[in-house]
Amino acid sequence: MRSTIAAISAALTFAAPPALALGVLAYGDEPVGDPGAVVQDLISTEFERFFSAAGTVLVIHYDTVQLGMDHVCHATVGISAAPESGATARLPAWRFNATRLIRDHGSLDLAGKRECLTSAIREAARNMMQMPIPELATRSEASIVGARNTKRAGR
Repeated sequence: MRSTIAAISAALTFAAPPALALGVLAYGDEPVGDPGAVVQDLISTEFERFFSAAGTVLVIHYDTVQLGMDHVCHATVGISAAPESGATARLPAWRFNATRLIRDHGSLDLAGKRECLTSAIREAARNMMQMPIPELATRSEASIVGARNTKRAGR
């Protein structure tokens, strides 16, 4: 019995995707679980390596609102300098957005909101991942310059 449990545990351990080395900070009005896990399979190794070495974080902002019988979920993602402990990340200079509209549904339960928000977050991340890394770094420079200055100062 123990060997069976050990084998299942080992299989589950190896089947789990590795955690992102790139920091992820998320700000939103409803819980979506682990935001890094929501986008983990969309982030390329090259992207993660480049931006984690630059001292930056992936910033995710998401919200949801009900308008009459319709429900709107919106997400914005981008790259910013990693903030100091206890601080929030600065707004990414170049942002990628996605909105999901659920028509004539009325009120959504927590699971429905989570699904709607997760869908918007993933779409915004997919939009960002279509950009070449050098272009993303250049157009995000205003929000990542603090990361470079911190690295140069040895902090």
